[in-house]
Amino acid sequence: MVSHTEKQRGTEYSLQLVQTVPLKDQLNLQVYGGYRSVRSNYDIRTFHDATFGASFVHQF
Repeated sequence: MVSHTEKQRGTEYSLQLVQTVPLKDQLNLQVYGGYRSVRSNYDIRTFHDATFGASFVHQF
């Protein structure tokens, strides 16, 4: 898993998308999602994850 003779090498890719939807004059809905992939020569550092969410944005 981890070697004391070989350095950790890795590659990371990330993608995130955000969409803003106006609801009223001063109120917006933001919907977002993302994907992250990390590959490494160390097994414990290789993973993939996804995120999703939504938020309301009020302008003053």
